[in-house]
Amino acid sequence: MSADSHYTFHSEQIASHYTSKNGKPSGQTRRNVVDIQNNTGTKSVNIYDASGKQIQTNSKPLNQEEIEKIRANIFIPGLFNDCQGKPCNAIRNVPKARKSRRSLRKNRRKTRKASK
Repeated sequence: MSADSHYTFHSEQIASHYTSKNGKPSGQTRRNVVDIQNNTGTKSVNIYDASGKQIQTNSKPLNQEEIEKIRANIFIPGLFNDCQGKPCNAIRNVPKARKSRRSLRKNRRKTRKASK
């Protein structure tokens, strides 16, 4: 067996107060993870909201060129660029708050009065 047959690499980078597209801090935390086991590897981006709940995660496999650069300790600019944006598997879609029946009745009464 060669020394490369059981190669294992794990790296995590955490960025607090992740800035959204409009440039304002959103209170979110982004976690970038790289895992390599033997000749296969994955890169993933996890985004957590201000309370610490995982909002979305997006992971993609590393290609052979990226694995070789990581093994040689060469920095890869923009490694996680293709993992950002629309998530592959959204953990939680936050629905809009539903209005209560009472507020709906109030709105109906207001529209009826306005139409008379």
